[in-house]
Amino acid sequence: MRRLSLLLVLMLMISGAAYATTGWTSQTSPTSEVLTDVFTLSPSTAVAVAWNQTIIKTSDHGQTWALKTTPNINNHFNAVHFPSSLTGYAVGTNTTTNQLAFKTTDGGETWANITFVTTPDATIDGLRDVFFTSDSVGWVVGQHNVATCVYKTVDGGNNWSNSFAGGIATGITYYGVYFLDANTGWVVGASGDTIYKTTNGGTTNWTAHITGLPASDTLYDVFFLDANNGWAVGSPHDFGVGNTRGLVLRTTNGGSSWSLINSGREESLTAVRFIDANNGWAVCKGNNTGAIIKTTDGGLTWTEESTGSPGELYGLSLADSFSGWAVGGKTPPTGEIYRFSTDPTITSINPSTTNQGQTLVVTLEGTNFLTGVTTSSVTFSLSGITVNTLTRDSGTKLTLNITVAGAASTGLGNITLTNPDGGSVTEINAFSVNPFGVTPPTITSITPAAGGQNATLVATLEGANFLASPTVSFNNSGVVVNSQTNDATSITMNITISATAAPTWRTVSVTNFDSGVSSKNNFFKVNNGPTVTSLTEIASSPAASGTGFTGASGNYYVTGTYFQSGAAASFSPAGVTVNSVEFVDSAHLKINITVAGGATVGNYSLTITNPDGGNGSGSNLLSVSQTPAQAGSDNNKNWPFPNPWNPLSGPLTMQFYLTKATQVKIALFTIGGEKLTEFIVNAAAGYNKITWDGTTYSGHVPAGAFLANIIDLAQNKTIGRIKVMVHYRP
Repeated sequence: MRRLSLLLVLMLMISGAAYATTGWTSQTSPTSEVLTDVFTLSPSTAVAVAWNQTIIKTSDHGQTWALKTTPNINNHFNAVHFPSSLTGYAVGTNTTTNQLAFKTTDGGETWANITFVTTPDATIDGLRDVFFTSDSVGWVVGQHNVATCVYKTVDGGNNWSNSFAGGIATGITYYGVYFLDANTGWVVGASGDTIYKTTNGGTTNWTAHITGLPASDTLYDVFFLDANNGWAVGSPHDFGVGNTRGLVLRTTNGGSSWSLINSGREESLTAVRFIDANNGWAVCKGNNTGAIIKTTDGGLTWTEESTGSPGELYGLSLADSFSGWAVGGKTPPTGEIYRFSTDPTITSINPSTTNQGQTLVVTLEGTNFLTGVTTSSVTFSLSGITVNTLTRDSGTKLTLNITVAGAASTGLGNITLTNPDGGSVTEINAFSVNPFGVTPPTITSITPAAGGQNATLVATLEGANFLASPTVSFNNSGVVVNSQTNDATSITMNITISATAAPTWRTVSVTNFDSGVSSKNNFFKVNNGPTVTSLTEIASSPAASGTGFTGASGNYYVTGTYFQSGAAASFSPAGVTVNSVEFVDSAHLKINITVAGGATVGNYSLTITNPDGGNGSGSNLLSVSQTPAQAGSDNNKNWPFPNPWNPLSGPLTMQFYLTKATQVKIALFTIGGEKLTEFIVNAAAGYNKITWDGTTYSGHVPAGAFLANIIDLAQNKTIGRIKVMVHYRP
């Protein structure tokens, strides 16, 4: 029913001079037919298929789509796949012959019907998916009432055979086929309890891998990132009230075993693709509604990225991590197309400064520079600058030839790049023009080259031709120069980075009083500042939230984000000292603290400061209370019975009184200090009793006077005593 592009190769998140804006926007479909699949050939070119023999194509990033086939109400396409830029296949259902297959050899401009089988097979009820590993070798799957509808061709679709499908169950509808290479592939379908795998191109039997799902569940699509990591999606047979329909299965061992993940969606999932082990997308279909969802944790959790209220979605394809399409439709028949796009970024402008009256070559480097950019795609905010020529060297490099008029505006200006799909980026104060005859300053280094959000720090610019009191600026907002001193080659600044400054690279500019100006792109980076969310006492079992007592010490885990090795910690108000900070990972620190004996009782806030100056705080994370009352004893209530004691008459009872429950040690000594015996007792508050039969370490207690010390083990302190007299009588 759907096929996703094989060209997913890059991470979506990119570091650069500015954040890339991403999202899905609706495009106009040239057909009212519900679109069932799409395949992306490049960031600008894609082909989509629909019912009634409808194939459409765009070559301008989806700004326009053109019909490429003559409609036929007897033919309904379900899937499309291109193994190369010119050769492609579309398959589906013919209401007369039951199976339908079309082929193009000119990149989707023209299509011709190819014979699927020599004699129409009435037991085949449509082809659901297609996948080719080369222009000539490929597979189709679908519904066969008797045999196995998994067919292979080795001659570009002229002949097909299901003799390569040994081991795959018969009489079942198969909806998805995916091959990682010429040998390794997977098939999924209406019997969701089993996923089939081949490692030799189907030459011998396929291996059945059990998913753990009921056989009545359905899997619509399967995708593998590499030999180990794969995903399959579908829906359960039982749509009972409250049931989640969207099934996600994940494997990390090539499909030998699968784990079921709750997608959280009420709709069925119809297609899935990943660009790496964490980032992926899926599309959904429900009761005439659908959604585009994304995961950033390997499929464990999903969030919706839909724009508007899409209908049921069936096809999804990305050219790379910057662009792609999803297709589907609503009832009454309405074709729907959604384009995914990421704005370009500019990471380098070289040179970034010039003089009036110059013609020069400027190189822009960054990401997502689309084909089709022209001289009008790049504009300068300073008047008098003309782009003469533009060469797109690659998706990450543009070469411009520009002329700066003799009367061009001077100072700092912006550069804007707009892609053919409308995505754009503006670098603020990133290009400068000096007055004719003025020698501009030069910038060679900045130390430090980065700082964290919420930091105030001292930074030094090194260079040349710094005149008296130059103006230093950082483009975009959030970085402010508070004060500065300078000589001809060095500028020392005190700067503040706001807590909300965007964590990205900044252009640094220096402007002399004679209007000479120079800029350095991507020269200073704002890092994410740490956040602090919780403080957990390590010694507690189970761990408790942050608590402390005046005069106490302890170890704690700090949980948050963006911690750096070498971070420092501090509490407010005063009274809690941080003795050590151990970096565990970016989300955890281990600290040892001491609470002063006279510390203020109440709640304390914790601040973490990274080595780059970035800092963040958590409020009321540590609760400090008075030193807890220690156990004591009353000697007037501590006594033995009987006293004196005759060991021949029976055991001795020793009674002692505690002001607080604690564990105590009763140690019995001679007057000379020799210890005779001891007892460990978990004693309660109030009166406690123990008995002793007179046995000592060396035998039996002799006659005489003895002293029993009551020692609180928590304090390691004697808190009471019992005097014992022993008198033997016959």
